[in-house]
Amino acid sequence: MISHYHKTIFIHIPKNGGQSIENVFLSDLGLSREERLPLLMCPNNISSIGPPRLAHLIGSDYFKYHYISRDLFDSYFSFSVVRNPWHRVFSFYKFLTKQLIPFNEFVNRNFYSKYFCDSALSWFVRPQADYLFDDSNTLLVNNIYRLESLSKSFDEIRTLSHLPNSAVLPFSNKSSPSRLVPFLKRLRIVNSSFGMQVKDVYDDKAFKLVSDLYAVDCEKFSYTSL
Repeated sequence: MISHYHKTIFIHIPKNGGQSIENVFLSDLGLSREERLPLLMCPNNISSIGPPRLAHLIGSDYFKYHYISRDLFDSYFSFSVVRNPWHRVFSFYKFLTKQLIPFNEFVNRNFYSKYFCDSALSWFVRPQADYLFDDSNTLLVNNIYRLESLSKSFDEIRTLSHLPNSAVLPFSNKSSPSRLVPFLKRLRIVNSSFGMQVKDVYDDKAFKLVSDLYAVDCEKFSYTSL
């Protein structure tokens, strides 16, 4: 997201609460989500200029694909939000499967081959560090906030982004279970993961797989466990 009015760039990492942040800027500009194109939040069907959703550009793509000059990028306030990798994968699970299969089956059987290594989907589940560091391992944004404490950090974001004091952080785009779940519950065939919390769903194999796939995130952002 680029808001020239606010002189702010927000690197929106998928499933990290980004829509809530985007909505604050849209609201301040008097725009709806249907009018979000001026902030570089729109679908994209040209793979040579970014991912299928330009809102999810990695940091270096902003100037690589000429959406903004490097000098202007560096002159704006830039930030992003990171999240516990195990929680993020659980959010992927809810979003991508609507909880219609058991969580550990999703991670252990499907996640690596079907999502992480699939060129059509890997952009969505790639490590968070990919968004924020360039090929030389240089951090591209001014500030990194944690989703776990975002409500406490928002005052600082509001100040540095020149948002009004009245701006508040809504929470948007929480993944919802499939509408089939109530029907499946009546048939007693809902998977065992449905309704469980993230701290209760991981088996040892799934925990280790996420640790390995997102080792760079664990290291750079100091996440060690659930």
